[in-house]
Amino acid sequence: SWTPFTGTTEETFEGITALASLAGQPVLAANEKLYRFNGTAWAAFLADLPGETVIKLVTAGDDVLLLTEAGLYRVTTAADIARIGDLVNTEAYAPGTKLTDVAVKTDGSLVLTSNRGIADWVENQPWEFRKPNCPYSNFIQNLVVDPGTGLLWVASGISAGGRGVYQFDGQNCTNLTLADRPDLQTDA
Repeated sequence: SWTPFTGTTEETFEGITALASLAGQPVLAANEKLYRFNGTAWAAFLADLPGETVIKLVTAGDDVLLLTEAGLYRVTTAADIARIGDLVNTEAYAPGTKLTDVAVKTDGSLVLTSNRGIADWVENQPWEFRKPNCPYSNFIQNLVVDPGTGLLWVASGISAGGRGVYQFDGQNCTNLTLADRPDLQTDA
């Protein structure tokens, strides 16, 4: 049967956002801290996090990768934390860039996903996001072909699920979103 854990003697676990294994011990992110299970109880493990909500923890060898919307970090069993690569909330990246996931490939290299595409980790290089030549979403509410230009225009949604407007010229897809085109006023 299940054994519930409600927190430590000092804190409750509210808002658990991620869970992984660090050197064989469970680690979770909650309350802007990391906690580690020592075999009998949960204890605060790392309280000096990068200042954003942890959205993912991924086991990477004996370490854990910690992902926020703006950065990727490596956490060691000694509770050391080091950033991997650039923060994406800087002027070097498109406004609104947010990291969404990280994976460790079989060769140990890292792949990062964002709302701007996918990037492989290359040491001492900025994240170079690649994305397929396709619409950002399959949320399609309406479409029309412009008879003057032959361009296909697609509207992605009419509510919070909207992801912008797409244009297809027969070869290439252009995605127009609020992040790139504030004059749209909404992605719906």
